[in-house]
Amino acid sequence: GQVAAVTGASSGNGRAIAVALAAEGARVMCSDLREAALEGGYEEDIGITTHEVIEKAGGEAAFHRADASKAGDLEALVAATVSKFGRLDLMVNNAGVFTGVHNILEETEAQYDFTMAVNAKGVWLGCKYAIKQMMAQKPRPNGTRGRVVNIASIGGLVGLALAPAYCTSKGAVVNLTRQLA
Repeated sequence: GQVAAVTGASSGNGRAIAVALAAEGARVMCSDLREAALEGGYEEDIGITTHEVIEKAGGEAAFHRADASKAGDLEALVAATVSKFGRLDLMVNNAGVFTGVHNILEETEAQYDFTMAVNAKGVWLGCKYAIKQMMAQKPRPNGTRGRVVNIASIGGLVGLALAPAYCTSKGAVVNLTRQLA
């Protein structure tokens, strides 16, 4: 009976998270740059969008296009979720990118900036707008106004070989999560 928004919901982990939340009874706002799953993914039903998979299984879901690195897009995602479902109980900041393996000498500034914009700033923005909404809404009977789940990586805890920007971005997610908690 709760309402969730999931970034990066069209493919991979985000899709699995959105489908699992819906299977547990959540109404889910699926968000990504595009509705369709990325080609070459592992989804058995790759030709069907995530929100259609959820609806086909009897759940309630919708799609809202958002670029996780843009403040206006994430603010609009939260607003669209509340407009569609009445509130926001769970924000899953899952959207992430990986530009490939390379050492710091080979990695470009553009690759670094892109990785940090999506992986670190995107989570920060998702937290900012979700928490703003959660603080403004009436608490649930259990006293909670909402929860935020940030998806990081083992690369946020240890330095993976040939992934300097990725590890930096995921380390930022881990520490932002600690700070907000």
